[in-house]
Amino acid sequence: KAKHLVIVPDGNLFRIPFEVLLESDPDEDAGWGEMPFLARSRSLLYAPSASVFAGLREKKRMKKYGIDMVAAGDPDYSYLGDSSERALRPLPNTRAEVEGIGALFKDDKRIVLIGSEASEAALKRNIAENPSRMIHVAAHGLVDPVTPAASSIALSAVPGDGEDGFLHTLEILALPVESRLVVLSACETATGRVSRGEGVVGLSRAFLGAGASAVVSSLWAVPDESTAELMNSFYGYMVGKKKPAYEAINEARKTLLESDEYSHPFHWASFIVIGTDKAPW
Repeated sequence: KAKHLVIVPDGNLFRIPFEVLLESDPDEDAGWGEMPFLARSRSLLYAPSASVFAGLREKKRMKKYGIDMVAAGDPDYSYLGDSSERALRPLPNTRAEVEGIGALFKDDKRIVLIGSEASEAALKRNIAENPSRMIHVAAHGLVDPVTPAASSIALSAVPGDGEDGFLHTLEILALPVESRLVVLSACETATGRVSRGEGVVGLSRAFLGAGASAVVSSLWAVPDESTAELMNSFYGYMVGKKKPAYEAINEARKTLLESDEYSHPFHWASFIVIGTDKAPW
């Protein structure tokens, strides 16, 4: 009868969103919006291991934050080069996504970095100098499933600032992250190398290792249009109604599930919450 579940997967089960499992056999003519997905009746939270979950719950956090949100989106990729391996397409919908999320917070409680301002150097500096309750990054995620240290988040590169525009896992681990929640609104940020007993070693695990209480990340590449819809709904429940992240993301999933355009699990099941059930409050 439990309504809230903590899932500690093993091996390749880390690659599956349990929310899409069916609680019963669907009717033969049922559409996607009518399927008895587990997401309809349960809120799910994921953890790399039981010990990590317990450690995150017990770790003492800042009681007051000067800043509620540091958000970065729609990076300018023009300085990253145009070679085939580094050419990245713009993500115009992430600008509206980040601006919409930023509007939920007071002017003096938010830092919003857009376009060329959404640089690796600026994000690093604000994480270090302005500890915030939440961090939101809407950008390309570049995952190396063989070498986790090579995985990165692609941000703007500004000539002369000393950074290449790619925030790698080892750089993330070196950051003093005090945030209760980090949202990686980027492709495949929940994936990486599956390590026995430790779960997925990659971008999401790097932020947990750097000090975050929980991370919202994705299991596969999702169009930025449906991602923006999911994220706006997610923040509406989390910030507007003060729901914990794992409950708020499930309410957002159901919003898309009940829509005509985004009812397929491809659109709403990619993003999961890894970490503590208390985040971000």
